[in-house]
Amino acid sequence: MKRLGTVLIFKPGVTEEEAGRALHSLAFLLDTPDTINKPIPELRAALEAGDTVLYQPDEWAEVEFNHSDLIYEFDDDLGSPVWYIP
Repeated sequence: MKRLGTVLIFKPGVTEEEAGRALHSLAFLLDTPDTINKPIPELRAALEAGDTVLYQPDEWAEVEFNHSDLIYEFDDDLGSPVWYIP
């Protein structure tokens, strides 16, 4: 089955909240899950701090999906986001 997809890059100055709202406005067109597994807050803080952590599956929690979960920050000086197209 052929499908459509894209990599979106928001204009400089767009906040994560604004980008999340923009994606949410397209929710009826997007193939997104109802829930997503995320690390518990303590583990997430350690991961974001760059700590090396060993964790077990029970340190992840199933939470409601939020379109902001699709947003990642990148440094333009190091390159752009990419998407593999077979």
